[in-house]
Amino acid sequence: MLTYLGLALIVAAAYATTRLTAPRHRAAAFAAIVAGVVLGAAGLLARFDDPHNLTHWIVGGTVTVLAAVIALAGTRVAIHLARTTPSDQA
Repeated sequence: MLTYLGLALIVAAAYATTRLTAPRHRAAAFAAIVAGVVLGAAGLLARFDDPHNLTHWIVGGTVTVLAAVIALAGTRVAIHLARTTPSDQA
């Protein structure tokens, strides 16, 4: 369930990013993408949680590393957008 919630949040935020023109709103959309990646990774880790199966360890580790990289990149973009946005724009 967390996986689907995370994927839905990523898709909704990506759509919002393409439709919204205000950079302040884009930063919020990027933050939603980061939250979706974290939720999706948590869902996948919960689904592949079997300590005796090597495949589950490989998939879980890969998902964790990719989620961390995407979350860090998205957070960096959101912070950059928030800092470069003039406060008088709507």
